Amino acid sequence: MLEADIYDACALYCQQAVEKMLKAYYMVKLQQEPRKTHKIVELAEELGLPKALVDDLHDLETDYIQARYPDVFFGGGGTAYDDSVAQDRIETAERITGWLKHRLTEEGHDG
Repeated sequence: MLEADIYDACALYCQQAVEKMLKAYYMVKLQQEPRKTHKIVELAEELGLPKALVDDLHDLETDYIQARYPDVFFGGGGTAYDDSVAQDRIETAERITGWLKHRLTEEGHDG
């Protein structure tokens, strides 16, 4: 999506990747299915992720709605998606999913 200059979709798919990894880790760590939610900040807090990582999730969480429905999100006055924003979201998603993959590997669930 980044290479195709479809920046809003890039942000959305970064959010989705993080959400799915958080839910996988939730299932492994808590031995139960997570509730149906897109609130990745809450999931991360429940799982005890470091505060720095949780803080990084706020923009991605907002992207779930804003990137999908730009006209609805605060009257359309949210993030202007561009290459810089998309790169930031990719870096955030890679950092968070990398941390989660490491934790899953440490716990013997390397998939």
